[in-house]
Amino acid sequence: MNHNYPFERSCPDEHKIRESHCPTKHTVSGTQQAGAISNIFASGRNKKGTGIGDRNSVPKTLGMTRLSSSDSTKEVRTKSITMSDTEPKTSTVSSKKSSQSLIQVCPICSRFYGLASIDIHMRACQLADELQRRQLEAKQAWDNKLVRRPSHPPGTLCHICGRRYTHASLSLHIPRCLKQWVQWNKMLPKRKQHRQIPVTPTPTDEELQERVEKAHRNGLTYYAIADALDEIMLEASLKNKLPVELIHTK
Repeated sequence: MNHNYPFERSCPDEHKIRESHCPTKHTVSGTQQAGAISNIFASGRNKKGTGIGDRNSVPKTLGMTRLSSSDSTKEVRTKSITMSDTEPKTSTVSSKKSSQSLIQVCPICSRFYGLASIDIHMRACQLADELQRRQLEAKQAWDNKLVRRPSHPPGTLCHICGRRYTHASLSLHIPRCLKQWVQWNKMLPKRKQHRQIPVTPTPTDEELQERVEKAHRNGLTYYAIADALDEIMLEASLKNKLPVELIHTK
């Protein structure tokens, strides 16, 4: 190897370039050759310093880039996983809060309505609820009317004839009825005439209450004191009854 030609270090043996065999030979001065050689060695040092010309440096840099890329992908994956885990939770919570703020519950029917329609629904729901309440009250009143006993007729029975009169007219009817009874009693045969004049019965409270309790024991739960008084007056009228059919046969 000739040390005067530094290009022989990088070229193969069969392609060695010699100055004597080169067809395009140019005359180069010594100073130019020395400057070229120094530039070549300087470029070689720069390549070694930067790691471009070193074979071992290339895989190391590639390995570092691969490791760094794998680490970055892992970080991205973990970040994406954590974000995917937290994002739905936060989104659902925010959506629930927003929905709760936009939805209200009707206090009457317990249904959900929006802020725009809750006022309109409340007016209609109140009217419907009031109508339903009135219908229910009417139905209950009708059911109670069917179940309860018939109302007691007004007035009191006459102890002479057994007819019913009001309290205002009863005081006027008793003297007239008693006068008529006396006349008819005189017209009867002597064996059929009553010797005593009818007297208005005056039952005590204990007697009336005893009759009510007896009726309740017999199953007449609707039996009241007014019914007991009517029963006493009816019994008295049956005792004072006159056989009017015998008057014409006298």
